[in-house]
Amino acid sequence: MSSDSSDPRLTYTQNIERYRRLLKTQLSDAEREFIERRISEAHRAYETPTDRFVVRANIDHFLKALSDDDLTPEKRSTITKLLIEEANKLSHDLEQLQFTEDRVLAGRKRLEQLRSKLNDPRFDPANRSQASRLLATMEETQRLLEEFCEQLRRKVIGRDGI
Repeated sequence: MSSDSSDPRLTYTQNIERYRRLLKTQLSDAEREFIERRISEAHRAYETPTDRFVVRANIDHFLKALSDDDLTPEKRSTITKLLIEEANKLSHDLEQLQFTEDRVLAGRKRLEQLRSKLNDPRFDPANRSQASRLLATMEETQRLLEEFCEQLRRKVIGRDGI
């Protein structure tokens, strides 16, 4: 990034930082919505298809990483934070809502498959404990993803009046 003050990317970054500082202050609902809308507009102004691709790939990567039942609580927490940061980058339009809803649906299907394996009497009892831990991890990840999806849905639908 150039240090030239006329650089539009620098202005964009400064605006986003200013908006985020404002969100940390006491605001009315209308003021908060206005600032959130401005942040979304600023993001869209400089977002490229490559940016969206990278964010989506990161989300998929973090979701897959969270399905590892050998993660330490610290690593799980870090990956969850990274997932939330990436997901928040998508929080500004209907296309991103559809992407998130697709991931929620895929997560539900994965949970169903794992539950059905665990309930199968032929399932190896020696692996049951590990599979149960994995199920608990996946359920928590799914809960976070569905929570984010609902927040995104409220934001997009509320703003666009859909």
